[in-house]
Amino acid sequence: MITNFKIELTDIQHIKKLTYEIDLSQNKLHCIVGKNGVGKTTLIKAIENLKETNTLDKLSRLNIISDSSKIIYTIDNQSNIFTPILDGDRYILDSSTPISEIIKSGIFTELPIPLGIRFNEYGKLGGAIGEKIKTQFSLTQYDTKPDELIELLKSIYGHSNFDTLEQISIEDTPYYILPLDDKNYIREDDFSSGEYMIIQIYKLIKKQCKLIVIDELDISLDSSAQVNLLKRLREFTSYHNINILFTTHSLAVMKSLKENELFYMETVPEQTSIQNKSYNYIKSLLFQFEGYDKIILTEDKMLVIYIEYLLRDETQLFSKYKIIDIAGHGQTVDLMQRNKELNFLGTKTVISLLDGDQSQNPKYSVHEDIFYIPFESIEKDLYQEYLQGNLDSIIDSRHIDTKSIESAKPNKKPKVLYGNLTGRSYMSNIEIMEYLNRTAQESVTSLKEKLINFLNSGT
Repeated sequence: MITNFKIELTDIQHIKKLTYEIDLSQNKLHCIVGKNGVGKTTLIKAIENLKETNTLDKLSRLNIISDSSKIIYTIDNQSNIFTPILDGDRYILDSSTPISEIIKSGIFTELPIPLGIRFNEYGKLGGAIGEKIKTQFSLTQYDTKPDELIELLKSIYGHSNFDTLEQISIEDTPYYILPLDDKNYIREDDFSSGEYMIIQIYKLIKKQCKLIVIDELDISLDSSAQVNLLKRLREFTSYHNINILFTTHSLAVMKSLKENELFYMETVPEQTSIQNKSYNYIKSLLFQFEGYDKIILTEDKMLVIYIEYLLRDETQLFSKYKIIDIAGHGQTVDLMQRNKELNFLGTKTVISLLDGDQSQNPKYSVHEDIFYIPFESIEKDLYQEYLQGNLDSIIDSRHIDTKSIESAKPNKKPKVLYGNLTGRSYMSNIEIMEYLNRTAQESVTSLKEKLINFLNSGT
């Protein structure tokens, strides 16, 4: 069983240098997004090249391989180097070391349109296989009812059209049909492209492919089906001990991913990088926020709530502004700095607002466009008030569940307390903000003035 996969690309099409590694022991979703032309599909083809030499050249209209091209595959600490070989007037990438069948069977790559099985397998179940399916249908020789697949399709599409689905095995390969009556049926390759794709993914999952790679997962599905599929695939990765790597352009898919599932691919000086980034960070890079004069970037949703609270009564704000939570102070500041050069947010008038625990960070001290709230963080300062007994009157009178707070991990206690107070309606967000502001009135007033001055200043 493969536990780790690493690929290093050099001088292939738009990619000068790229290193990408997946810990396959995590059994999770890995989604790669990025601008068109950055190299997402090239990476998918390069993974397929491990199993079928010359994939990169065969599947590209342009000659994207040169005499300096190279791919290094490292699987469970064993490396295999593919170097350029002249084949006629074109280069291909090949290796003198054979790839084991265990590795080949453990990795499956669904290629981009029009090359993937979603697009070119229709009608290929004709001939001998099609006749055998037809014979077994006429004899009603079905396998065990494919309940798991039926439930999967129902959960994705929200209807019961597949309740009569039947499985027929030909030479140990399962095929699926929908009987219409005792004489007619619909074969899987006559289903819609999205339905057919889901069935193929399901087959690969049941085959225990350790790494399933799919280019443009969303292309055959509507937004609702995309989100539903994502939820089920996440469950399957854990249950069947597999990993699914895919690319997408769908905001619905990106927004539905967990923090550790979403990766951004981009070209930086002399290399291409793939890094774990938040949805809002990526959305800001890919989709401009047109129509706003000013933008305030924050490191979490709590700060969005706090800014909205501070400015809630201000009627003399002359800028149309947007507050965006990015997730993490590093990503927040990085996005602000990138925007100064590229202006992908639609305006260069952008500031960052961070928690007070970053005010002494030496990396940020040189930036005049970074502001800080007068608290270590909303949750942390509220938790300190709790520890000092300053919330006793609230807790005692409203019988808050202190056991859930005390049993939480140390770094989680502030959030648990906050959630306990707001979730049980002991204190609203506004009540908490007002309470904390009374502990630092002068600093709060100063921050509010800075925000108002920023929003009312010329662009």
